[in-house]
Parts: sequence; structure tokens; C-alpha cells
Amino acid sequence: MSRVPQPNRDAPASEWNVYADALQEAGDPRGELIALNGAVAKGMSPADRDAYVDRHREALFGPAHAHAGAFRVNAWHHLFPDDVAIRISPSDAAEDVVRAFLASPLAEARTLAIAGVPAGGGRVDLTAAVAALAAQLPPSVRALRFVDERAAATTLLSSRDFDPDPNLVDFGDVSAFWGKAQLEDISFDVADSHQLALGEIEAPHLRHFALRNLRLATTYDNAEIVDLLGRAKFRDLRSFELRLVEEWGANIVADEDAYVPKYTGHESFEERMDEAEEGEQYDNPNWGPLRPLLETLKACPLERLALTSFETTDSLFEVLAAVGFAPGLQVLDLSDSGTSNPAWFREHKALFSGVKRLVLERTSLTDEHAAQLADLGPEIQHSHSPGGATYRYVVGQE
Repeated sequence: MSRVPQPNRDAPASEWNVYADALQEAGDPRGELIALNGAVAKGMSPADRDAYVDRHREALFGPAHAHAGAFRVNAWHHLFPDDVAIRISPSDAAEDVVRAFLASPLAEARTLAIAGVPAGGGRVDLTAAVAALAAQLPPSVRALRFVDERAAATTLLSSRDFDPDPNLVDFGDVSAFWGKAQLEDISFDVADSHQLALGEIEAPHLRHFALRNLRLATTYDNAEIVDLLGRAKFRDLRSFELRLVEEWGANIVADEDAYVPKYTGHESFEERMDEAEEGEQYDNPNWGPLRPLLETLKACPLERLALTSFETTDSLFEVLAAVGFAPGLQVLDLSDSGTSNPAWFREHKALFSGVKRLVLERTSLTDEHAAQLADLGPEIQHSHSPGGATYRYVVGQE
């Protein structure tokens, strides 16, 4: 052990350099880690640092060493693991992995992801692991991510029924996290958002919320999760992101890269895959039920609003015009969508008087039409994609 006291986490680098020297003199591998992290911060490739961590996992990870393959440290700060992902595969004992994390130096993370890795289509049950994390959330954690890695890696959820199969990753009940004052940022990357057990959302301390999913809206019935978000109690929210994935239909779905392919490779359809389609909308969803949520967000000190991957613009733009935006909104993101007509933006120019940047990446809006928004007020960030909404939930009809 070093006789030099450990500096505060955010102390100047000079204090940490002195501490690193003392640890190195004492033969403590954490000293070299501090030095390597300092070099990475100055521009050195992290490869040498990462190789060093691999060689000294037992000393640096403590009890988590026994499950070393389940942990990925994405960023370090001096000797602290700043950004940690707990990656659970179907064969892992998820609760044991989380308990090892909680007893280890990795629990000093400020950003933590608990991720299911459903390799080979196997399901990952994180219910007990999430409950253990909720009961003992490390006080350092400020940002919490719930990630289904398969859902995060694809743009399509395919089903042969109007309700898809169970998600490959089950997070269980996450409602206990809303009331934790330390958490400033919570996000979800999931397949079917309807299967999330969010509980009633009362999160007065939360500053950032994101729900990136592969299914949200339904064609004929209002989605319960939209009502749930409409009842959410946010007070200090600065950033809100919601992927407005709609329901599409096709006889045979071109789903080779889907979350779980239902048609590709199926012997009943293999000879007819030349008929496969990306899907079309037989009826448009109504985005009017978003109004309570938008009214809640308008009352927050919101700086960024991202509503993305929708194809149906009329009802969404109607409710946006009716409610308006939070007075401090700086960035409005409507990317990955069927947005195609500049007329609505020009007709509602007053809505954008305080907005600094309007993001229209990968939309149906052509470059020519985007140019018509040059005098709207915000900086326009645009790219054209003729395919419309990027993320889709497609139901097969055969």
C-alpha cells in the first residue's frame, strides 16, 4: 500500500501522478494503470493500456476477475473505471456476475450498462440481476443503460403475429430505479417496448431519458407504453429521446437481418423469398396520444428532443403544433423518418424561434426541399434517405 493518500476522484492530474509514482514504488499495478490512463488522455492509443489491464485483471478487477469476460471497461479516469458494461450471455449466471461487480473496484463506475447478449438466439433472463443491482446500486453511478445487444444491432423486428415473441432479453421490473436521486441518465435499447416493466415513472431528478426500440406504435389500438410515458412525472429533464417505431405489414417479410428472422430460412417460404418485402403501412397510427407526454416535456427545462423513425407525419406534426416546445429547447431531432414536406415547417416557423439545430438525418426530405428551410431559423442538419423510417416492426401476413 502507498503511504501517499489517494486523491479525490476529480483532483488535478498532478496529484494523481504523485499517487501513481507511490503505487509503482510499492509494486501496486494500479500505479501503472494511472500512468497509462494519463497517456491515453493525452492521445496515446488505448491498446497498450487495455493489454496491461488484461494482464492484471485479478488485481484491478478484484472479485469481478472470476467473471472477467462479462465486463467491458469502455473508459477509465485515473484508476477509476468510468464507463463499464456488464455483458451477460445465456450461459452466464447473471445474478452472480452482478454481485461480483458490486463487490469489486468496477463498482466505482459513473456510467453502467447492463446488457444481454443473446448469442445464437438464446434468451437472457436479467430479472434477478437487475433486482440485485437496484438493491445495491453503487453511489458513483450517474448513468444507467439497459441494453439488448441484438436489438441495438438491427433495425427490424419481424413477427408472424400482431404480438411478437418474447424479447430475447428480459430486464424484469426496473421501477425501483426511478426514485434514485443519484441517477441523471437512464436509457433502454430493446426490441418490443411493450414488454418493458417500467412501472409508474416518477423521476424528478432525471436529466436524460432515452427509449430506443423496435416496436412502439400499433395500428389499431393505442399502445399502453405511450399512455405510461404520458403519465410520467419528469421535472428536471434536459434530453428526451423516443423512437416512434410504427407497425408495417407484408405477405412475406424480407427479414434476413431482423432481430429474430421469421421468414428467412424457413422451409415453407425459402422458394418464395424473391417475393419478400420490407413492408408497407395498411393504416397509419394516430400520434395524438403523445400529447400528455409532450405537454409534460414542454414544462421541463428540456434542451434536446429526439422523436425519430416515424413514417406517419400528419398526426405527429399536428400534435407538435398544438403543444409546442419547451422554451429552452436547443435541438430538435426528427431523423430516420418519413418527413418529406418542408411546407409544415415553414407554416409553423414560430415554433422554431428558439431552436438552434433541427436534425433531419436520413429522412425522405430531398436536398432541394431541405434547402427551403435555410431561413427557418435553426441550423439544418440533413441527409436524404428515400426509404422512409429506418426502424420498423413488420408483421407477416402468410
